[in-house]
Amino acid sequence: MGRRRTWNAVRMVAEDIAIGDRVFWNLVQRPDLPTSGFDAIEELHKKGLVTASLRENRVEPTEAFWPWLEELQLAEAQQAAAQQTNAVLPGRQSLPSPDPAPPILPFASPEGAVGLPHAPVQALIKPRRAQVNRPDLEHVDQMCVRILDFMNHNGHRLPLSTIRRGLNAYRCRDLFNRALRRLQNRRAIMVDKEPATRREWVTLQELPQKYRATKLPPKRRRHAPHSRGQTFWFQALMAERELED
Repeated sequence: MGRRRTWNAVRMVAEDIAIGDRVFWNLVQRPDLPTSGFDAIEELHKKGLVTASLRENRVEPTEAFWPWLEELQLAEAQQAAAQQTNAVLPGRQSLPSPDPAPPILPFASPEGAVGLPHAPVQALIKPRRAQVNRPDLEHVDQMCVRILDFMNHNGHRLPLSTIRRGLNAYRCRDLFNRALRRLQNRRAIMVDKEPATRREWVTLQELPQKYRATKLPPKRRRHAPHSRGQTFWFQALMAERELED
């Protein structure tokens, strides 16, 4: 069960006691308590809600604990309902203000139609590519595999700057340039410049068998999942519940 960060230490310890955790050291040594667990149990003890015993390592709720907890939960539920009612729901319009807003004027489209402006369409997000694994090749050939795999996935004709940015090749410029020249010598790619600009384009012409990418094998469990059985604490808790029923 997830623990709420908005509760104080007294509220969190009381919730643990309510679900059946009565061990003293388990209650005070919670790593996510905002303040000391000892102070929380001491405050509950002063209010007469619990009885604590360090010798027996037990914390037991009194008869006044359950009405106090129910009243606290009811107050929290009413507060949450009030906040949800007062919040403005998405897609709902708020109440009109005394000063009217200026009207939205239509605009003329290039085709001559008149309409309201639309929000830009959100771009589609492509799934992440699998990591390339070719440990049998040297470093330059591994970079060749990465270049060809990137182009085979994103497009057979791409700007050189897009490939550099996609492979983060600015950290290893020399290795990337050597791999690019090797692919040109094998006629796997062709690099040409755009007329009247300095932009370079790379075209994928062939995907050699040597530079084909292989995906990483899926991870497997070293041991089959197994259950350790019911613990002593769980058996004692179930016995207490049966006695209460």
